Amino acid sequence: MKKALWTPLLLVLAAACGRAEPEIDVAAYEAEIVEWRAGRLERLLAPTGFLTQIGLHWLKPGIYSIGSGSANDIVVPATAANRIGEFDVSEEGVRFTVSGGVEVLVDGVPVTELEMPADVTGQNVIAAHRSLAWSIIDRYGNLAVRIRDFDHPFVKTFGPLPYFDVDPAYRVTGEIARYDEPRKIRVMTVIEGYDQFPLSPGTVSFDLGGERYEL
Repeated sequence: MKKALWTPLLLVLAAACGRAEPEIDVAAYEAEIVEWRAGRLERLLAPTGFLTQIGLHWLKPGIYSIGSGSANDIVVPATAANRIGEFDVSEEGVRFTVSGGVEVLVDGVPVTELEMPADVTGQNVIAAHRSLAWSIIDRYGNLAVRIRDFDHPFVKTFGPLPYFDVDPAYRVTGEIARYDEPRKIRVMTVIEGYDQFPLSPGTVSFDLGGERYEL
């Protein structure tokens, strides 16, 4: 059976079994996929895309130093100051103190100390030092500092992404079978112990290549 890595599989939900496959404009479908692929690469390369993220450090109550020096608790690329500053993590939140003689900016304004609310508060603060930026995130009550490097060499050399040719055969019609009540499902993440549990309304089944599949 042919499998296409990174090929979007468009599921058109049908209310009843045996519904005929709708006719499609192949050229328009191919253009839609090409546009999606271009947008995906653009999102990856954006300042807030995954490719600029160079570190995610989980925090417990205590003091954490950050800088390019090897003695720091959080070590960043050599383009940064030897010690940028320190995170003070407590039950009240996270406070950052800048080391003397080091420039750290928030919205373009130099700071020496600042409170750093997590992203879930709606008051997230992004601090910047040279090509680096960092902020605090909260995942299920666990705090972490997310660090980005906007000048990371990988960002400048990344791409293009490899894809199979667009194949309209992978555009299928699915049939949804709803649960009596939405069910919580486990979605594993790349971070051990931090899985997500969204609600699922039901399952979707479809035929592809002579075989039946269910999601």
